[in-house]
Amino acid sequence: MTDQTKVGLFDLDDSLVNRAGTYARWAAEFSAEHDVPLDWLLETDPAYSSRRTAFFELLKDTFGVPRTVAELHAQYRRRMPELTQPSPAS
Repeated sequence: MTDQTKVGLFDLDDSLVNRAGTYARWAAEFSAEHDVPLDWLLETDPAYSSRRTAFFELLKDTFGVPRTVAELHAQYRRRMPELTQPSPAS
């Protein structure tokens, strides 16, 4: 009989993953690809970090990014884990 135990791992205080660093890498890529000011992406993040749909709606309204909000959010959700680097102390 094999063990089918499922485990969830939560990083509530950035002890395992540096979320700000991961976001900054994503923002740099997104800025270059869509000609959105990097400073704007970095400054806006804290107010919208838990409201991504609203963030991408604001981004589209402000800069006219051609993709849909759903497409932008899906790209963000796909790319963020790929850019994640574990904290050195992990």
